[in-house]
Amino acid sequence: MGTGTAITHATPENVIHLGRTGVGGGTLIGLGKLIIGETDPQKLEQLALKGDNTNIDLTVGDLYPKGIGNLSPRTTVSNFAKIRKHTKEDVSLSIHNLVGQTMGIVISLTAKLANIEDVVLVGTCTKNKCVLNVVRLILEMRKLKSVVPEKAEFATAYGALLVEEKIRS
Repeated sequence: MGTGTAITHATPENVIHLGRTGVGGGTLIGLGKLIIGETDPQKLEQLALKGDNTNIDLTVGDLYPKGIGNLSPRTTVSNFAKIRKHTKEDVSLSIHNLVGQTMGIVISLTAKLANIEDVVLVGTCTKNKCVLNVVRLILEMRKLKSVVPEKAEFATAYGALLVEEKIRS
């Protein structure tokens, strides 16, 4: 969960690349700059924490006020499909929602197809509460367990170091 989102299946014996999406932190920053003129990830997150995406995103509640099935009224039906009077904060939350949902759906579908039940989330986006909450919500809905290890933002660098040490020994 970094600039984009790569999905791998790691075992003690092997690491297999299962897929990826170009949607990640880079998308968040790019859309932030394009739509509201902000590129600092922390500022975008702070804006999002004060936003209301229901002014921008079409939700289940717009169609079914009490929700339907296991979908709450706040569940997004279509990102950016209901733009009403809104603030920068609302836009930032909608961008976070779009990014987190894309990541969560791609991760969960790939995990299900590969018969994986436990998901380890790593990368810089794990530090973004708005994105991480959306990803985890989707994983929970798909009955997947997730964990974010300590210092998850350094996992790729640490993995590269371990591979280099293994090659040299």
